[in-house]
Amino acid sequence: MKVSKTLGIKIAIGIVIAFIIAIIFGYPNVLQKEKVEKASKEAEKAKEMAAEVKISAEARPGEVLITAVFVDNDLVLEVFPFIAKQAGVSIIPDESVSGLVTCELKDVPLDRALEIVLAGTIYTVKKMPNYYLICPGDIKTTKFPFLHQKGDTINGIEYGQLFINVVDEDRKPIDITTVQIWKKRDDGGANAESFVVTSTNNSGLHKIENIPAGRYHAISIHEDGYAPFKQFDVLVEKDSQNIMTCTLSRGGMIEGLVTNEQGKPVEGMPVVVNSILCRRDVITDENGCFTANHLPDTRYSIIAEPKSDSPYKITVFRGNVFCGQKDIKIILENKGETKLRTSLVNRKLSGFNGIKINLDPDQIQDKMMLLCFFDMNQRPSRNCLLQLSKRAKELRAKDVLVVAIQASKVDDSVLNEWVEKNNIPFPVGMVQGDQEKSRFTWGVCSLPWLILTDKKHIVTAEGFTLAELDEKLNGNSQ
Repeated sequence: MKVSKTLGIKIAIGIVIAFIIAIIFGYPNVLQKEKVEKASKEAEKAKEMAAEVKISAEARPGEVLITAVFVDNDLVLEVFPFIAKQAGVSIIPDESVSGLVTCELKDVPLDRALEIVLAGTIYTVKKMPNYYLICPGDIKTTKFPFLHQKGDTINGIEYGQLFINVVDEDRKPIDITTVQIWKKRDDGGANAESFVVTSTNNSGLHKIENIPAGRYHAISIHEDGYAPFKQFDVLVEKDSQNIMTCTLSRGGMIEGLVTNEQGKPVEGMPVVVNSILCRRDVITDENGCFTANHLPDTRYSIIAEPKSDSPYKITVFRGNVFCGQKDIKIILENKGETKLRTSLVNRKLSGFNGIKINLDPDQIQDKMMLLCFFDMNQRPSRNCLLQLSKRAKELRAKDVLVVAIQASKVDDSVLNEWVEKNNIPFPVGMVQGDQEKSRFTWGVCSLPWLILTDKKHIVTAEGFTLAELDEKLNGNSQ
C-alpha cells in the first residue's frame, strides 16, 4: 500500500510534536525527582552533621554551646560579635572579611559553629592562644600585625610572654587589667609601655603576650586600693613558662593639717604627697586635714599648692616626711608684695651663676636660647614643660636651645626621676642657694616664666606665654 508524500510529512510532524509534549510535561517530573533525591541526601548529611555535633558536644562536657538564628546578618558587625559574646572569647576578623550569612545554630560547640557560619565562604578559622582569627584560607599575612602568638618572629623581632601571679600580702589573688613595662633608653632614662593582661583559669595568674623578647628595666602595677608595685630587671623570653609573683601591699598613709598663720584650718587646699615611687593628690577637708593612702615605704615631700588666686604662698616639706607620719602641720604664709624688679630685655645674659646645670658652652654658641623657669610641683609649670617637649625638635631646627630651670629646691633624685619619666629632651637645671634672690635676679615674677634671647644671648622677650612664642621668635628673625 502506498502512502502519499503529504501523509508522510504529516505523520513525521505529529511524532515531533508528541516528543516535544512529552519533554514539556515529563521534564519537570525529572527535575522534581532530582530535587527530592538531593533534598534527601542533604537531610541525611544534616543528620550526620547533627550526629557529629551531638557527639562533639557530648565529648566536651562544660563547653559553651552556641544557639542563634542568622538571616542575612553581617559577618563582621553582627555574627562574630554575637557568637563571641555567647562563647566569652575574642573573635577577630581580618580586614578583608565581609559578607552576609543565613544559618541556624542550636547547642553547637564554638569551633563547629564557626565552621557552619563560614561554610561556603573563602574564609577559615585560625585558633590562636587567646582569640580566634577569621581570614581567607589562602592568606599568608593578616592585616593585624599587632597580634602575635608567643614565639612569633615578625620583621626580625621575636615576641615572648610573661606569666605573673598577682596577690596581696595574705596571698589572696588580685585581678588586674594592665601593667607597665619599662625599657631603658640610651641616655639612661626609661620609657613605659602599657600592656593588657589576660586572666588564666587560675585566679590571680595573668598572662602578658606580644612583648618583644629581651631584658627590661622594670614592670610596674598600679591598682586601686594598693601601693604601686615595681619589679626591676625583667626578662621576657620566647617560650618561657616561668611565673613571676607580684605581691601588692595596701601601703601606708600620711596625715596632716593645713592652717593659716593665725592657726585657722584651711579647707579645700590642694596637697601633693610626692616621692620617686609615688604621687598622691589630695584636698584638705573642712577641718583642714588631709590623708594620703596606699603609699610605699619611702621618704616624701609634702607640698601645699594653692591656686593662682589664693592669698597663700606655696609651702613645701622637702623629702623629710616618712610613710606613717600623722602629725604633719603646714602653716601657710600670706603672699607678700612683689618687689620692684629690673627687666632683662635688651640685656645680655651673664651666665648661669647660682644655677646647677650641665650645659656645654658649645651647645649655646650662636643659638637663640629659650629659658623656662618652672616648679615641678605646680601643674602649670609641668604642663608648660610637657608642651615644650613636644616642640623641642621643631625649635632645634630653628636654632633655638631650650633650657629648663627648676626654680625651687627639690631632691635631685626626685627631679631626675620626673625628667626621665616624662622624656624631657633638653637640659634641666635647678636654682641653688637663696631661691627668692635668684628669682629676683632673673626677673621671675611667676611660674612658669619664659625668657627668650637672640643668638648673641641678648634678651628679646620675657614673661610671655607659650601661645606667644611663635610671635616672639618671628620678632627675633627680623
